[in-house]
Amino acid sequence: MSSTDLMALAMRMGLEGAELKTWIDEREARAREERAAEREAKKEQMQLQLQVEEQAQRTIQLRLQLTQTETAREPVGADIGRSSRVSSNVNPHNFIPGFDENRDDLDAYLKRFENVATGQEWPRDKWATALSLCLSGEALKVFGRLSPEDALDYEKVKLALFQRFRFTAEGYREKFRHSKPQEGETGRQYAARLMSFFDRWVEMSKVDKEYASVRDLIVAEQFISKCHDRVALFLREKNCRKLEEMAEAADQFLEAQRQSNLLVFREKAENGMAVKSGSTTSKTSVQCFVCNKIGHKASDCRARTKQPYCGHCRRAGHDTQVCTKKPATYKKASCILSEENSKAMITHPAAGPR
Repeated sequence: MSSTDLMALAMRMGLEGAELKTWIDEREARAREERAAEREAKKEQMQLQLQVEEQAQRTIQLRLQLTQTETAREPVGADIGRSSRVSSNVNPHNFIPGFDENRDDLDAYLKRFENVATGQEWPRDKWATALSLCLSGEALKVFGRLSPEDALDYEKVKLALFQRFRFTAEGYREKFRHSKPQEGETGRQYAARLMSFFDRWVEMSKVDKEYASVRDLIVAEQFISKCHDRVALFLREKNCRKLEEMAEAADQFLEAQRQSNLLVFREKAENGMAVKSGSTTSKTSVQCFVCNKIGHKASDCRARTKQPYCGHCRRAGHDTQVCTKKPATYKKASCILSEENSKAMITHPAAGPR
């Protein structure tokens, strides 16, 4: 708040003279202290981020030095292929560019990294160190936050990166189920992409790559997809991984909610009648022939009091006695007495007003 605003506020409060000056000085001093505290907090946060980045860089440098030391200890007559593999471990940039989180897709990048590492026959225990040399920005911070033991495990490093950039089992499941062939994509490429999504789905679900485990995963996915939205949400919140656990939790939910169907829920309306929730069929509602609206009968229509309504042709605007669609055997009224604006008016339906 500026000094002018403080002055206006103080005058509205009825402050004058020395009391006014003291109040304004206190307000300005408090504002300066708040701004100083905010600057100090931002400074501490920036220093903390710098420390994290420096720690990550030091960790990478130490691992690089360790790798170089091991390389120096190799016998002079070592196998040429082994020397080239060790050199590849030290500098993976010879085969793959660094990861850019604003440009690269993490899943595709890691897939490419694994293909290069397999093709170059890099030792599996060196993959995490090699990958760390390709990271920067937020990905490098994620790597720096890992413990020394986890930072040497490629699978744990990959899982931490997936979790940070929100590549989850549910996301890969949806990609596998809803992915379509892209423009210019061959059949082999599309099949390989589907296989990649499925493998990531199984991997992120933390199930064994065996027939029984994969079958349980597929059936559980089908089970939850055919349940009511409330049941599906409950099962996801419970984080049920096995089909047996999911079925037991669903039964407990039905019993607690006093329901009898996993797909269709019955809710009690205001009148106490049971109403289906989630059902695809619905009964025809009552429609009014006066206002053509749904939800009430013509006898209960509020619009009926505003204008005459014919009980013979079921149309508004005239009375039954003057309906022109009545058989000729009926006698028409010669006149109708109605009140409008507190005045009596006589109209002749047959001849019209005179």
